[in-house]
Amino acid sequence: LNLFKSETFFDVELSVSKETIKAHKAILSVRSSILKEWLSDPSSSSLPDASLVVWQQIFEEIYTGNASKEADEETGKLRQSLSLSSFVSAVQTLHKESPFADVTVEVREGKKSKEFHLHKCILHCRSPFFAGMMNHEWKEQTDNRLIVSDMRIKTFKALVEFLYTDEILDLDTKTAGELLVIANREDLPRAKAFCETVLEKEIQKDFVVDTLLDASLHRAFGLQQICEWHMADPEWFDSCQQHPRWKEIDQEI
Repeated sequence: LNLFKSETFFDVELSVSKETIKAHKAILSVRSSILKEWLSDPSSSSLPDASLVVWQQIFEEIYTGNASKEADEETGKLRQSLSLSSFVSAVQTLHKESPFADVTVEVREGKKSKEFHLHKCILHCRSPFFAGMMNHEWKEQTDNRLIVSDMRIKTFKALVEFLYTDEILDLDTKTAGELLVIANREDLPRAKAFCETVLEKEIQKDFVVDTLLDASLHRAFGLQQICEWHMADPEWFDSCQQHPRWKEIDQEI
């Protein structure tokens, strides 16, 4: 997960050596308790003194979780004075607590609805779908709200978890099937892999033809291979030939 790609929607500026470093409040607040305190009231506290180069190296570490190769003793001192938290715990906090959230996504599922308070910088750098909306449709909006009505709440929740943490901890079969379609559209290969792993365990003889065709459609090649391996079993093969969509296999695969 590389948040250093978040080159838009800056909402705070730090003045260092007469130069300005643009950043995102949400990311700074979860990576450093010192920066969080400064963000809450910039006039009451000052930032540690360091050169522009050192601050730039620290910001790279804040956004990526990786220390700069050019880091030296001065960089280490600044890192220590900022009390940087671990990158993993920081993104978990960002996901669960949504500090400084600047956009609300309302997911409508039938009569149910749920609001997700999220961050434009994360959605923009992690999702081509959201990036496209922000670059075009959202330019005309002032309330920073988006309504999603073509996705289940649980599926959207899993998508958000992945966009923020690069992981999906609890994924059921139905959600995996729906998220696989989205991950293919969004070009999220790691999310696709999570979905394929779940779906591979649930392949059944009566539905393997449908699963194979869906896997081919959404470029889930690992899942497709597993289906083909099952269908090579003579008992499965005879059953598959009776499936209404059997003829589509020669056309699509």
